Amino acid sequence: MRKIASNSSFEISHPRKALCLLTSLILLASPTSGAVDALLPPSIEVLPCAGAVKAELSSQMPSGSWRDITSTGALGPKFRAPTSKIGNWLEIELGSDFEISLLEISRAATVTRVFDKTCRFESKISQGINFQKQNESKRAGWFLDEDIATLVKTGSAGIIYVWSPVDQEAASYFKTIRQFARQKKLDFTAVATSESTLNDFVKVSAAYGIPAQQVRANSVEIYMRTSINRRPATLVYRGGKFADSTIYGIPSSDKLSAEIDRALSSLPKSSSIR
Repeated sequence: MRKIASNSSFEISHPRKALCLLTSLILLASPTSGAVDALLPPSIEVLPCAGAVKAELSSQMPSGSWRDITSTGALGPKFRAPTSKIGNWLEIELGSDFEISLLEISRAATVTRVFDKTCRFESKISQGINFQKQNESKRAGWFLDEDIATLVKTGSAGIIYVWSPVDQEAASYFKTIRQFARQKKLDFTAVATSESTLNDFVKVSAAYGIPAQQVRANSVEIYMRTSINRRPATLVYRGGKFADSTIYGIPSSDKLSAEIDRALSSLPKSSSIR
């Protein structure tokens, strides 16, 4: 027989069944929105080892809402959040035997700490998220997190359109959303998916009048903000900070305008850290 935690009032015989029960209980007590502003997500905050996890967050504090990404196939509750440095993100996941995994993710490396039921942890360092092909020049057609930091921290308002040239709808929408940004007096940046090729760009340039010279995303920031839904995706920023919400798909002009206005209303009007 195995206890869920030292302060638990019942015992279990099957860890995975217990995890499902625990997940149901803590999610019922959590906010229903997909993003939570807190040092830890509520589903993790209630666990006995939450204090130990918080102590390890001292060097990489969340600087935005925790996004619930449990639906991406995690065994238990799973969340991600940005930090104060663009391109550095955090993920937290509750495992099948009640371990808490804390990940610090960047292009350079992924640092994983796995906390056991005694709140002790083991660390390992693995490869970061890097889409750059081997032997390619560091800046040959890539849009990096450093470029995003420079762009966003100007303090101006703008949008980043993340698209794929092999998606005809996204390609046909390119000029529409660029013109929309001009009308709204927003800076406009288009960034293609990492797998895009020069040949793809040449094809859409001829078909849709899009400049053939485009950049591809080698960016943890873009990956984390757009990877859990389909593209195209539109990111909104102002005052050095991204809006928590990402606009997906190809909305009508009225809907796009409303969503961008809503995103801008959540952002500072002057320069901020993020």
